[in-house]
Amino acid sequence: MSSWLECGGQRFPLLPGANIIGRDSDLPVALNGTTVSRRHARIIVMADGVSIEDSGSKNGTFVGGVRAVSPVRLAHGDEIHIGALLLKFYVHRLEPATDETAVHALH
Repeated sequence: MSSWLECGGQRFPLLPGANIIGRDSDLPVALNGTTVSRRHARIIVMADGVSIEDSGSKNGTFVGGVRAVSPVRLAHGDEIHIGALLLKFYVHRLEPATDETAVHALH
C-alpha cells in the first residue's frame, strides 16, 4: 500500500508510522499557511489503514467538512482541511500476485 497527500500541486508521500503535518519546514508534510499550526496534525499509516488526528491546533483539522475531534480513518479521495488549506488523500493498494502472474514472472 502506498499513500500520499496532495496540496496546491505538491505531493507528500506518507511513510509507515506517524507523519506530522504542520508549518515547520522539517516535517514530512510541511505546509506554508498562516492558519496552519507548527505541528497541526498527524497521519498514522498502518498496514490495515490510515487515520488522521488533530494535535490540538488552533484552527482545526476537518475531514469531509467535519471537524476531527478524535482519530478519523481516511479513505481514498478524502478532502482534508488543515486550517484553511485543502489537501486530498490518496491510497493505492497493491494487489497480491495471482498464481498466473507469479508463473509469468518466472518465465
